[in-house]
Amino acid sequence: MATIVVSGSTSMARAAEIQQPVVSRISPNYPAVARRMRVEGPVVVELTAMPDGSVKNVHAVSGHPLLMQAAEDCVSHWRFLPMAKAEHGTVSVIFSLSE
Repeated sequence: MATIVVSGSTSMARAAEIQQPVVSRISPNYPAVARRMRVEGPVVVELTAMPDGSVKNVHAVSGHPLLMQAAEDCVSHWRFLPMAKAEHGTVSVIFSLSE
């Protein structure tokens, strides 16, 4: 299981956290190898939220390498509340085995 947190660690990423609410999100698939190795922690993902709420230009900028692709894959399917213009920023996906 992975916990999803829509906020960013701006000290670790190049962009500020996205302020727009997420209206549709999927949870990441916890990679089997990461689960076996008990790898946990946050992955900061940089993205562009488009005016229609869709997500483009997804790129993990920090976190454990075994978790980065899973975080990118799930965030690319999120939808944000529609907005007046595109917003570039970060979100965090926190992987935790304790939940």
